[in-house]
Amino acid sequence: MKNKFSFITIDQMKELDRLMINEFGISLIQMMENAGRTLAQLSQDYLPNKLPDSPKISILCGSGNNGEGGMVAARHLSNRGFDITVVLMAEASKLKPIPEKQWNILSALPVRQIIQASATQLEKLIAKSDLLIDAMIGYGLKGALHGQTKEAVKMLTRFPSKIIISLDAPSGFKFDKKMEQSFFVQARATLTLALPKVGMDNSENKMSLGDLYLGDISVPAKLYDMIGLPYSDPFQGSPYIRIS
Repeated sequence: MKNKFSFITIDQMKELDRLMINEFGISLIQMMENAGRTLAQLSQDYLPNKLPDSPKISILCGSGNNGEGGMVAARHLSNRGFDITVVLMAEASKLKPIPEKQWNILSALPVRQIIQASATQLEKLIAKSDLLIDAMIGYGLKGALHGQTKEAVKMLTRFPSKIIISLDAPSGFKFDKKMEQSFFVQARATLTLALPKVGMDNSENKMSLGDLYLGDISVPAKLYDMIGLPYSDPFQGSPYIRIS
C-alpha cells in the first residue's frame, strides 16, 4: 500500500520537536541517535559496489543538531570499518552542548577530526572521498549561507559526480518554494526526518533533493494527533523509506 504523507511547515516541525521533548520525554540526543544511525545505513547503501576494502567517507558537520546527526553517523560508520573523516564547519567553542558531547566521543575512535578545514584541505578531502555526508544545516537555516559553510557548498558544486547524502535537507535548501538561495548542496539523496517539509513537494525543488527518503526518529503516533496531522506508521521494520 502506498503511503500518503503530510508535508509539514517549519513551524510544525519545531512544535513536533518541542512536544517530543516536553510532553513525551524523548530527548534530543535520542532523536539524533536514531537519525544518525539511519543516516549511516542510507549512506552505506549508496556506496558503489566496487570500492577499496575501507571506503573513504567524509562528513561535513555544522555546530547544531544537524551536525550532531552527522557525528552519530560517523560513529556508526567507523564501527563498521569505514575510513571516516569529520569536518566541523565552525570553531569547537561554537558547538552546542549535545553536539559537543558527540564530537568528544569521536576523539576516542579511529575518526579523523578537522576543525574549520582550509579550502585546500577541503578540496583534497572531497576529491578523495568515495561518499560525502552533508550534515551542515537542516531545516533551521535562517537567511543566506555564510562563512565556511557557504564556501563548502560552493566547493561541492565543483564535484558533480560525487555521491552526497544530505541530512534533513541539503544545506542551503529553501522551504518557501522559491529557492531564492544562490547556493545549495545538490544531493544524490536526502534523508528528511519525522515528516517531509513543505517545499520538498515542489517540482522545481526536487532536483536539489535527489532521492528523497523519510527517516524514523521514533515519533509517537499520538504526537501527530496532537498537532492535527493524519499519520500511519510507514516504516514496518525499516529505518527509512523512499518518498520520491
